[in-house]
Amino acid sequence: MARRLRPILAAILMVGAGAGVAVVPAAAVPVVQPLPGPDQIALKDARGVLLRDPDNLDALRHAAVAAVRLGDPEAALTYVEEAEKHAPTDPVIASVRAAILALRGEPQAALDQFAKAEANGAPVADLSADRALAYDLIGDQPSAQYYYRIAAQFLQQRDVPSNNYVADELIRRHALSLAVGGDFAAGDAVLRPLLERQDLSGWRTRAFMLAISGNEREAVELLGTVLPPELAAQISPYMRVMPKLSNAQQVAAATFGRFPRMDAIAADPQTRSSGAKASRRRTRRSRSE
Repeated sequence: MARRLRPILAAILMVGAGAGVAVVPAAAVPVVQPLPGPDQIALKDARGVLLRDPDNLDALRHAAVAAVRLGDPEAALTYVEEAEKHAPTDPVIASVRAAILALRGEPQAALDQFAKAEANGAPVADLSADRALAYDLIGDQPSAQYYYRIAAQFLQQRDVPSNNYVADELIRRHALSLAVGGDFAAGDAVLRPLLERQDLSGWRTRAFMLAISGNEREAVELLGTVLPPELAAQISPYMRVMPKLSNAQQVAAATFGRFPRMDAIAADPQTRSSGAKASRRRTRRSRSE
């Protein structure tokens, strides 16, 4: 199901109703190339070193860290496996393995691995965005937001440009986490810079935030204004059930396109109290606008 939905979810371009930001038609949006940041540069430099010296451990570390920050866990795993041949207990490499597990949707294994890596000396801040994602994926939004804040501070220290995959992905994840935790207004404020830049992935995140916050009718109506009818019809049922999912399921759905089966949603006792949760979120959002 997730594989079938991904191309549909990627096509969603939501109108920012009530947000003071309007979506410009895709054809009218100028193409803005993302700025290269320190991770793109580090990965390029590390690859250059590895071409000359394939066993260079420092270059393998730098390449692994940069690749996973750039959202490429498969490339990162290649560097990790090579590095482990030379330094099987290296804490930095261990933390990259943890991040890979988080990006593959294995949060508990990721958190266990992060804890081991940190105990062995891995810096906490380096991959804190992926540690935050792992907490989000087990439904622990307060812990996730703690690590998102660490990640944001770390990006500032590293002078990562705002129009950059690493910075933008952090914004999207943090905004989603806040909405899942019940604070749509705070998430919307975090997401605002991407909406003002007409970032398509940012609008997709906002669509899920609306549905998660109990505004599924609004999300579905808006889908109909920006998608062909057949695509809107396919995705609308899933947007309608978003408030019924557990926090962890909501994050997995919005991040990976992984939805539980409809019958599993009805049978899961954790989702039965989510109607009241969604109602509280809806009320909180209406008061903030």
